[in-house]
Amino acid sequence: MHKTIATGNVGKDAVIKNLANTTVINFNVAVNKKTKNAQGVDVETTQWYDCSLFRQPNQSTEIAQYLKKGTKVLVEGEPTLRLYQDKDGRTAAALDLRVNNVELLSPKKEDAAPVAQPAASEPAATGSTAAAAKAGLGQLPESNFENE
Repeated sequence: MHKTIATGNVGKDAVIKNLANTTVINFNVAVNKKTKNAQGVDVETTQWYDCSLFRQPNQSTEIAQYLKKGTKVLVEGEPTLRLYQDKDGRTAAALDLRVNNVELLSPKKEDAAPVAQPAASEPAATGSTAAAAKAGLGQLPESNFENE
């Protein structure tokens, strides 16, 4: 398996699609990269990932409420290259990512649903960590992702 880890911003609100025994949450993530061109001028490029996160139907709505436009996320999953015809009839390519884990990196938004308090035996989580745990998004091990 080829694994990709990317940090970026959700491009538009997540959309839930119901399948036979599961649901898929579709969203896209923009990953910005700053480089210098041949003239030494700073250039920023954006790589878009079309993400699909498969979950049980009872988890999808709760997870999708946190995947709103502008939310900073870390996604981990298996990438595939998809070819398609653009509006001018030319062949173009898109990066799809079948997401295994998602971690919310933005602070919790004021309009988001309240997060339940952990039980007394559980360690207290804060901010987006609590939101991710409540939503069943899964936690990634701590790492220095900038160097990977």
